[in-house]
Amino acid sequence: MENNLLLICVMLTGAAAIPFISRRLRIPAPACEIAFGMLLFNTVIGSQPDWFTLLRDLGLIYLMFIAGLELDIGRMLNNLRASLWMLALSLLPFLVMPPAVHLLGLPWYLGVALSVVSVGIMLPVLRESDLIKTPAGTVMIDAAHIGELLSIAVLTALVVYHDYGFSVMSLVAALKLVVLMAAAVMFLLFMHAVSRRRPDWVSRVLESNDPFEEGIRAVIAVAFVGALLAQYAGVKAVLGPFMAGAVLNSVFRNRGIFEQKIHAVGFGFFTPFFFIGIGAAFELRMLTSPGALVTALGLTGLLFAGRLTFVLFRSRLGLDARQGFGTALLMAAPLSMLVVTGTLGERMGMLSPEMNSTLVLTALVSSLLYPALFRVFVRER
Repeated sequence: MENNLLLICVMLTGAAAIPFISRRLRIPAPACEIAFGMLLFNTVIGSQPDWFTLLRDLGLIYLMFIAGLELDIGRMLNNLRASLWMLALSLLPFLVMPPAVHLLGLPWYLGVALSVVSVGIMLPVLRESDLIKTPAGTVMIDAAHIGELLSIAVLTALVVYHDYGFSVMSLVAALKLVVLMAAAVMFLLFMHAVSRRRPDWVSRVLESNDPFEEGIRAVIAVAFVGALLAQYAGVKAVLGPFMAGAVLNSVFRNRGIFEQKIHAVGFGFFTPFFFIGIGAAFELRMLTSPGALVTALGLTGLLFAGRLTFVLFRSRLGLDARQGFGTALLMAAPLSMLVVTGTLGERMGMLSPEMNSTLVLTALVSSLLYPALFRVFVRER
C-alpha cells in the first residue's frame, strides 16, 4: 500500500511539474511526460505494477474521447471538398509506404505502421500553442481526425483478415462494426431528440455551478461505456470513446465552461498517465543499440516523408506554406496509433519483437522531434 501510494505521489508530482519544465525547455508537455516515464520506470523503479497499465489505458481512452469531442462532422460536411482532399492525402501513404519499405528489405507491415495518423500528440500541442481554435488549427485537427479514422479502419480490416481470412466469421466481424456505427447514429438521434424536448436537462448538464458535477460524471461514463462497446464489437477500444465524443459534440454545441472542465479532467489527470506509460514501456537498452538507433532515425524520416503531400497540396486545404509544413510535422508524430500498430503487428506475427521495439523508439523520437520543430516553425514566426 505504501509503495503504491509513493509511486502515485511521484507520478502526480512529476505531472504537475512537467508543464513548467516543458515551457522552459520549449518542448511539448507530452514529450516531457514520455521522457519522465522512461527515467522513472527504467532507473528509479524497476517494473510497472499491474494497476499502472489500467491507468495508462484510462488515459488513452479519455484522450480519444477529447479528440472525438473536437470532431465537428457538420463542419466537415459543409467543407466536403477539403474533407475529401484530407481523406485522399491520408490514404496515399497506405498505398505507397508498404511496397516502398518492402523494396528496402523491411516488412511490408512496417509501411502500414508508418502510414497511421493519430491526434494524441497534435491535440495537446495545439492547445498549449493557443492554435486549436484558429482556422489553421481547425484544419489540422480535421485532417488528423480523418487520418485516424482511416487508420483504425485499415488496422481493423487487417486484424479481421488475419484472424478469419475471407470467411463467414470475417463477415460477422464486419457486421459487428456496422452495428456499432449504427448504435452511434441512433444514440446521436436520441440525444438530439432529448435536447429538443427537454432543454432543461441539457442546461443542467452544462450548469457551471453544479456542486455534484453531474455533467462531468455523465460524460466520463459515456466515454468508458463507448470503449467497452467497441471492445465487445471486436474493434479497438479507442474507437468507442472517439465516437462518443463526436456524438456529444454534435449535441452540445455551446459547451462553454463545461468543455473547459472536460479538458481539465483529461489533461490535468487522465492523459498524463498515458504518456508516462508510453515512456515506462520503453527499454533504455534500445538507446545503446546502434542498429536500432539508425533504423529508428530512418523510420522517423520516412514518417515525415509520407506527410509531405500536406505541404504540396496545402492550398487545397486553405493553408499557407508554413501551416502546411506544420501540419505535416504534427501528422508525422502518430504516437499512440504507432504504438498500437506495432503491438498488433507483433501479435499477428508481421513484426518481430525487435522491430516492434524499434517502432516504439521511432514513436518516441518522432513525438519529441516533430512537435518541437512545429513550435519553432509555426508558432514562433
